[in-house]
Formats: sequence, structure tokens, C-alpha cells
Amino acid sequence: MSLSKGLTRRRFMGAMAGCGAGAMVMEFGAREVRAVPPSMKWNRETAIIIVGTGAAGLSAAIEAKKAGSDILVLEKMPFIGGNTSISTAAMNGVQSKIQQQRGVKSWSVEEFYEWTRMGGDYKNRPDQVRLFAQESANAIDFLLELGAPFPAVTHRSVEITEKWGAGLIEILAKKTAELKVPILRETNVTALIADISTLPKKVLGVKVKDKNGKSLNIRARKAVILATGGFGANPEVVERYDPSLKDYATTNIPGVSTGECQLMAQSLGSDTEGINYIQIHPTVFVSEKKRGLLTESLRESGAILVNADGQRFIDELQRRDVVAQAILKEKGKYAFIINSKDVYHDKMKEYIQEGFVVQADTLDALAQKIGLDPAKFKETVSKYNSYVEAKNDPDFKRGLYRELGKRQLLPNKIETPPFNSMKVTPAIHHCCGGLRVNEKAQVMDAIPGKVIIEKLYSAGEVNGGTHGTNRMGGNSIPDCITFGRIAGINAVKEKG
Repeated sequence: MSLSKGLTRRRFMGAMAGCGAGAMVMEFGAREVRAVPPSMKWNRETAIIIVGTGAAGLSAAIEAKKAGSDILVLEKMPFIGGNTSISTAAMNGVQSKIQQQRGVKSWSVEEFYEWTRMGGDYKNRPDQVRLFAQESANAIDFLLELGAPFPAVTHRSVEITEKWGAGLIEILAKKTAELKVPILRETNVTALIADISTLPKKVLGVKVKDKNGKSLNIRARKAVILATGGFGANPEVVERYDPSLKDYATTNIPGVSTGECQLMAQSLGSDTEGINYIQIHPTVFVSEKKRGLLTESLRESGAILVNADGQRFIDELQRRDVVAQAILKEKGKYAFIINSKDVYHDKMKEYIQEGFVVQADTLDALAQKIGLDPAKFKETVSKYNSYVEAKNDPDFKRGLYRELGKRQLLPNKIETPPFNSMKVTPAIHHCCGGLRVNEKAQVMDAIPGKVIIEKLYSAGEVNGGTHGTNRMGGNSIPDCITFGRIAGINAVKEKG
């Protein structure tokens, strides 16, 4: 059957015949749907099952456990954290306690709302973006209560920890450990089990394969929460929803964001939103031996992008999709990130150790090492430095869009060695679309009438609606935490 269109009539009628009278219980896998035999037994039960241990899953677990519910968290990998663990964990949010405490004049909720809407080409759902913006302060304050140090705080964002995504997972995992949240690793969900005999359809639990290869049925008395990420590491599904991305590299951890649980929900009949909006990150180091995402904040700190002719070609701080498409139009479909000691970034030490960086003591030497014309390259850097001094970039208006037209962002000149270059190309990064949810993070049925799929929640990248065509940098973590918390809080309120 189709992986995305739910039950076919033929399968539906066959399932009814197999189930006979009474409840029609079905297993909804990523690739097939089948009737559950009347003799099926539950091997284990809990109030709430949470699938996934990234920022969304662990936030949901913390809220549900704090509310006194018994929960079980399932993780298919041998480690926790998902793609959150390799993120930079920059987090946008406004009007939070930490911004107030540090004396930072924050953007208003309305400004944050408009910026996020604009960034997604107004294809994101207004009510969901409004909730996201309003709850951004609570998402930051939630981490503040968990002991996040917040080494950097600005008018629109916070740096959660100097340990980046790994540090965020440490903070969340420490709290789940204190709350004695059970986490089963190497436990792969193979099907959602649901009763579809009446509307709304009702999720009853999940089928899993444990680390020993044993198949188990786990009942969820109250709810199942999907916090499984997107499908950016699944080339088959990526190509289905955007054929132009065939054979692209990905920034996702292999085996993590492969989309099976999202497809299970879709086969159950869930609605989707913006499912074909797949973001490519513009600056990914890719070689035969190594691959690594280079953080957007390199450019925010003052790095520039030059093409194979040694020339700038874009406002480096434009939207990710805009920068990515600009690079793809350049000769060879690659570019070089250029910075120096003046615009240094904390991540540079790691990138140097990983072998992503070419260094030199002069611009001439750097140009020769990376195959650029030294004269053209030096002219480009000199011109850019003059723009920094004048605080005006007449060529590309650097950073105006990011600050809603208020000011250009030209922090420092590139003039003090060592000079650094990193060759980058775009790669699949984030699924901006996914399952459609309501304000309670309940998954919606695709049938008309705003019907939910009862006892099924989802949070994080598996959802659509927040980002529209394009996720703004720094909006992923607050999206995960906000809707993870909402899902956990509301799942506890379910009967069962």
C-alpha cells in the first residue's frame, strides 16, 4: 500500500472481515496495515508511551512524570539525544526571565511571530506560530529551572550551554534520571496499534522489537507521544516528497530521523501539513571521508561566503533556503566560508580538529591553498572590510532581513591571521512539514471536521505547521521543547 495515504478500501474491507464484530484493532506499520488477531495480548503497559529521546521527547517525559504519570520512553538507537545531540542548540525566544535578569531588551512576541511567519513565506499556520511565539519564554524558563547556564543571551535568542546540543541533552537527561524515567534503548517501534471501529480512531499502544529481536505489544492507557524527528536521513521518503533532493547528502545522524513512526501515523489516517517542505542547510562540509554541518553562527559572527572566483555573491545572513539556492547556482555548487581571528567562533577549534579548515597566515597563501585567484580574493576581502568600517553593505545589504530591516550586521573586519577557509555545499537538514496537530499537540485525522486521532500526540520535527517553507535558524529547539511540554502536559489529562 501507499506509505502516505492510509488504508485502501480493499485492505479496509479485508481487515473488517478478519476482525469480525466489535472493535476493529489494527496494526499500522510504516509499510503495511494488518488486522490484530483477537488473541493478541499486551506484554507490558504504562500510562504514556513516548517515542524518541531528543529535546521533544525528553521535555514531554519530564512534564508527564512531574505530573505524576507513569511513562515509558522508547529509543531505537543505543544512545539518547537524536539529532538534538549534534545541534548547536541555539534557541530563539522572547520575553523570558533570563533576558529580563540579564537586562536584555527582548523582541516582543509580535515581532517574533512576524519574523517566524515571514521566514516560512507565510505558509506556516498562524495559530500554531502564535502559540509557538507566546510559549517561547516558557520554553526558555523551563530550561532555566533545570539549571541551564545560558552563557549568551540576546534580544531574540539564548545560547543554552557551551556544550551545544550534547549539553542540552545532558541537562534534560539529568532531570529524567532524577525523576526515574524509564528509557528502553535499542527498542524499535514497528507499528501503532489502534481501534478504528468508531470515530475518533483511538491509539491503544505500540508494537516494538526489542534489542534481542523479540516482538512485544506495549499498551498505553492514556496516550502515545511521537517525538521521533523528521525523515531527513531516509532518502526514499525525501525523494518521494521532493524529487529534486534525490542523492543529496544529509546532516542527520544515520539511522535517526528516518520517518517510520510518522509514516505509521499517516497510514492510520493522520493529516499532514507542508509535508514537501524540506530544508537544505547551505553550509555543510562534505568530502569522501568526512561530513559535518558548519553552524550558521559562523556567518553571524562575521564570516563571509565567496564562490570559486573568490567573490561574494549573497547576503551571508539571508534565509537558509535563499543562501543554499544561491550556492547551488554557483560554479561547482560550492562556496568557501572565510573568517579570521577577528571573527573567530568557538566552534572553530572543533572544525580544525575535524579537518574541515584550511588555514594560512596571509590572504595570498590562503587563496593559493584553496585554488582562488589571490588578487580577486584580496579585493573581495578588502571591499568587505571597507563595508564593515562604513557599517553599510551596498552590494548585498548584509543582515537586513534578519533584523526586520532595522540594521545591517557587519560585526568585524577580516584582517588578522590566521585566515581560515571551509569549503561547503548544501545538504538536507530539516523537515519543515509533518503531522498536523492542534493546540494540545494532538494529531489530527485527515477526514473533514477537525477530528483528532484520540490518544495520539506528536512534538518536534515530526510535526508540520510551525515553520512553513523554511525553518529559521534557532527555531528548532524551542519548537521541540514547546510542543514536547504541551504534549506531555495534555497526555497526562487523558482518561486511562
